[in-house]
Amino acid sequence: MAFTDRSAHALISIPSPIEVFFNLQRRVAIARKRRQLAELLNKEDHILIDLGITREDVEVALAKHQNPGLYLKSQAARRRVL
Repeated sequence: MAFTDRSAHALISIPSPIEVFFNLQRRVAIARKRRQLAELLNKEDHILIDLGITREDVEVALAKHQNPGLYLKSQAARRRVL
């Protein structure tokens, strides 16, 4: 019987169909929310000001933040305090 090194073998994790479905469902929901937030760029500036955000806030949120909705909420809350 030959000596084998089991540590050299990597286990490959294959997701179940349910995991694939839920991951796809989550990604679709994220994309839908980002599209809805991107529609704010089509609104007039006075509407955005009423919401407590600026056009620049929306652009920064979509470009740089993992959760753009949370960033916009925090910006609106910060402006209310000021």
